[in-house]
Amino acid sequence: MKNIDMGNYCTQLRPQNKNSHLPPPDLTTLINNHEKKIPDSTYWIENFREALSRSDQRTEQVWRVQLLEFVLVAREALREGLEDQHIVNSLQEYLEEGGLAVSDYLLRESLADDIKKLIESTHGAKGTRAVLSGRRPATSAVLDKVRKVLLDPSVWRTLENEYSRYLKSNPPPPTLAVLLSIL
Repeated sequence: MKNIDMGNYCTQLRPQNKNSHLPPPDLTTLINNHEKKIPDSTYWIENFREALSRSDQRTEQVWRVQLLEFVLVAREALREGLEDQHIVNSLQEYLEEGGLAVSDYLLRESLADDIKKLIESTHGAKGTRAVLSGRRPATSAVLDKVRKVLLDPSVWRTLENEYSRYLKSNPPPPTLAVLLSIL
């Protein structure tokens, strides 16, 4: 049995990186950390979501939080595929009229139509027949369109700009990080 005195134990709890109590430096890191479930990533995503919500309320234009939610769901779709009906329904909800601004209107409408067709092909008698026969609707073209929408300047760059604005506001670190930095 290894004997650990209190000073050593506290240094083991302290984050090794002095900047670990700071928010991720960019949007990509924030989302990657959240997807990997890295400690404090949920705190930073929720804190960013709250900042977006405050901006939405201040400007009386509700789109920022929805944009973040769309990006999270779209990345989940790219990671896990479109077999989960919840992911497909969420994508459809964000693509409904007025839900998501994409600079390429035709791409947005094409993706919305493909998702609608995908949902229709998995419901009712058609869906039952497809499952029983082992045929699943082709989703690679839909996922390619999801990827293109994510990279659209009106989506990714806009959210990156919002995250930069959030970082400039010097968001507070998680309480645990503050307590551990005192030790």
